[in-house]
Amino acid sequence: MNVKDKTPLKLVHCAMSTGIGGGIERMDALYNRYIDRSIVDPVFVAVRKNDPGVKLYDPSILFRYTGDESRFEKLLPLLAGADIVQFSGGFDPLVCEAARSSGAPVLIELMHLTEPGQIYPNIDVSVCVSETVRKAQPFREKTTVIHNGIDIENFPFNDDPDTGENIVMLESTRREKKMYFHLDEIADDIARIDPGAKLWLAGRGQTGESTDRVKFLGLRSDMAKLYRQADFLVMLSIKEPFGLIVLEAMASGCLPIVADDGGMAEMVTHGVDGWLVDAGDRRAVEEVIKEAISVHGSLKWLEMRRSAREKVEKEFSGRACLLKYEKLYRDMIELKGRRKERGSINVEAPPEADIADALHNFNGQLWGGVENSVRRMGARSAPIKIKQVADVARLLAKQSIAHGRVELADIIYQKLYESGFTDIEMMKEWVNVRAGSDSPIDFILRELMLAEPDNHEWVLLSAEQSLNSGDPAMALEILEKGVEAIPESDELASTASLLRRQLGK
Repeated sequence: MNVKDKTPLKLVHCAMSTGIGGGIERMDALYNRYIDRSIVDPVFVAVRKNDPGVKLYDPSILFRYTGDESRFEKLLPLLAGADIVQFSGGFDPLVCEAARSSGAPVLIELMHLTEPGQIYPNIDVSVCVSETVRKAQPFREKTTVIHNGIDIENFPFNDDPDTGENIVMLESTRREKKMYFHLDEIADDIARIDPGAKLWLAGRGQTGESTDRVKFLGLRSDMAKLYRQADFLVMLSIKEPFGLIVLEAMASGCLPIVADDGGMAEMVTHGVDGWLVDAGDRRAVEEVIKEAISVHGSLKWLEMRRSAREKVEKEFSGRACLLKYEKLYRDMIELKGRRKERGSINVEAPPEADIADALHNFNGQLWGGVENSVRRMGARSAPIKIKQVADVARLLAKQSIAHGRVELADIIYQKLYESGFTDIEMMKEWVNVRAGSDSPIDFILRELMLAEPDNHEWVLLSAEQSLNSGDPAMALEILEKGVEAIPESDELASTASLLRRQLGK
């Protein structure tokens, strides 16, 4: 960064959501609280409408909302002065296109999930929350790892743990999360080790029938209290991208027993501040839990609890996390330079932005918004350029058909065709859409005939559609060309002969 320019960098942080949720929302709160305003001047943008009914995770964040319609046009003025734009990655063509169009010098993708990102070439760097996430990225040279952090003061350490008879094991996650085993599913295994152990399951969907040993607590707002009451956190999730709850538990003195195949293994040192296990091996899980229970109440257990707290304080505090982000921002601006002038706000949205709007509205089941977005996309002359966006458009076409909106599917397939995304299966899907309408499909069938020259069914279907549209001469021409291309097809030859006689030829 130019040392002569002391003004803070303009950062626009585009949030996925604003309500009480998972780790992404908690990280947004961390940026807001701990970022050094003398280095970075952040603007928080929620790329959606402001819903007064949504309880904000951090009410102190002053979000600017784009609304649900024409979000590209709403984003451009917000990004026009930004030196850096960052967004939660994986798939966000809207922000990527707006950042490119507004001339943002630096675009940063925040990867919180174990999935590939980097679908846009103008993404300068993908920040991965763990090495597990980094391994999923297609271009490793454009990645860096910055582990998440927590607000340590919100998770006070329990320095007077209960070493009584009843050990408490806690699982905190949504029920639908991909797990090797939920805690209740290994309840009998734990009972063989310690019949008095209590198992608590907290999180969205954790609402089964409770017993004296297994309690389903559901979604809780007092997790810090539960961590202090529990002895062990058991998380056997499959390839966890990170796992903020592990840090929260460690900070509170609740020792983690976690799967060794994801981001949690980057926080926990086996036998020092928790335990790692091959969570797919039920026997191995039982043995590790047996080991953990065996040290409960001992000097080693107390030392492990203190080590866990010290690690979080040193390596995973909110400020420690943001120091790494601030360094990244300075390094990127040193490389790319600051914005020299405001970006244009009079840029036509590309079709990718319309597809992003359509997907956003579809996820909210707002079909009026889906229709508006699809029709805008169809009216644009620019083609779709990004394959992953084309794939999403095709999925939207299928969903439109399933919901009885075949006219929207027709528009999407037309745009895909014009953009060069003409694989054979997509064309077949389009035939089915147009066959039930008044739209001509001859040209689609001709494309299919070129792609599958040995398939006489497409020749027959094309001829049938020409007949239905009142053009028997075209139907005969199609059949005769089909006979030339597929001379071994008796069905084509007989059909062409029949039509020729009917036409008096």
